[in-house]
Amino acid sequence: SHAGRLEVKSLAQRRACHRRAMMSKPRPNAQGLKVRALLYTVFDKEEGPTICCSDPPNAVGCRSFKPLGRYLLPETFVKGRVVSVVLDDNCILGAPVYIEDTIYARNCFHFNICAVISSRSEMEPYRDLAQHLASAFHSLEVETWLLSEATSGSCQATTAVHSSSVKREHVRSLLVKLREQLNQSGECFTRVDDSRCISFRVWPCSTILPAAPCLSEVPMPLVDLRSLLEMPSGSRLNQDDSPRPLSEDLPIMPYDPDLTLREVAPFIDGNHKLCDIIDKSGLDEEQVLLCVRHLIHFGLVAVMEEPTLESKYWLTPEFHCAFERADMQRELVRYVTAGQQEDSESLRQTIQGLYCCIDGGKELGQFREEHAEEFAQHRISLEHFIAFGSLWGFLQRVDRDVQEANELTTLRMFIRDLKEKLKGGGMKAEDVNKLADVKKHVERLNDLKAKERHRPTYRDSEWVEQGGWRRQRSTE
Repeated sequence: SHAGRLEVKSLAQRRACHRRAMMSKPRPNAQGLKVRALLYTVFDKEEGPTICCSDPPNAVGCRSFKPLGRYLLPETFVKGRVVSVVLDDNCILGAPVYIEDTIYARNCFHFNICAVISSRSEMEPYRDLAQHLASAFHSLEVETWLLSEATSGSCQATTAVHSSSVKREHVRSLLVKLREQLNQSGECFTRVDDSRCISFRVWPCSTILPAAPCLSEVPMPLVDLRSLLEMPSGSRLNQDDSPRPLSEDLPIMPYDPDLTLREVAPFIDGNHKLCDIIDKSGLDEEQVLLCVRHLIHFGLVAVMEEPTLESKYWLTPEFHCAFERADMQRELVRYVTAGQQEDSESLRQTIQGLYCCIDGGKELGQFREEHAEEFAQHRISLEHFIAFGSLWGFLQRVDRDVQEANELTTLRMFIRDLKEKLKGGGMKAEDVNKLADVKKHVERLNDLKAKERHRPTYRDSEWVEQGGWRRQRSTE
């Protein structure tokens, strides 16, 4: 074991801890979508573009939506295409629908079922979602006049016309069910009436594999890979061919495992870095990396940097709402205690309080010493504590480049104030620059400047959010 590595337990004990906690591995929306809101927008002949209803209610204020109407309900040349508008951290996208018929006022009915998502999310799955919603509601409108106010005699003879308020409430109830099901599983089966339903599935990840992880990163299993490999692909049967109970919330292997995966899987236990897995498996580096990329792609594995006692961490903005999520709270205690403690509200609050003490300025070793009593009393594993926050996205390692950039800014101000103070005391400028203390700080400043000139810069457009992770966009 190399210096600085977290020495919590022996290797065998650490594997056992990961095994016990496996059933509660954090899986932040590995299968479901992340739809923040659904909007039913329509072009009204008097008011122009307007929101008829949404889930949640008042997701976008009418005043805020008015300027967006021209983009989300544009002219007919965008028919069949997906349009999107980015507003700060939100992205509104949808596929406008145009239905030409004499039964409508102005001989045309123009609407859009829009989804509101994070502007950092990968767009491809949500473009498919927009097309599915447009197709489903287009068919329902043509067949049943679900959305519009019918005006012709033929329409009246076919079905009774509901009042505007009743129709809007019915559509809103459909949006509620659709968003709930899509966020839960990425698919929906929502009954509209006795003979019609809305049913489709959206794959929450694109067909492009994520970029290859660094060899120094540690693959963290999000499911029990060993149990998963014991079952045939897509099977709902146990090893003895008996049916698995439907109540068991166990994942299914999304593809047939090959020999590489079977050789690599035993070493993906949260304790081995990729370079260690390559050495111990005896496989080619390219084969192992391709295998791990597939596991990441299907939400079975996530990678993170190996925590060391010299590492520093800080909280991301996700921390403000992370502990409000019921799925995260269910897994919190069992995971950070490696399955050694039962869930309780008081223990959740204790763990949340420990996360609040992470400010980015202290090394992990210092943080462990200051809170050693709490970690021992509640049997919290520091490894699992860091891994849980990293996997859920509310804890982030302070990159060395970020630390050096902050140090550079601070050092510039310090040297300037120090020189002004010495000059104010009557010392000449040339004498100030000759002081050993000043020369030491200037040398450090020059070193940081040299590193900054050779440091690569990354544009935000080169990064995508995939399966809850910020990764570089694949160049394939």
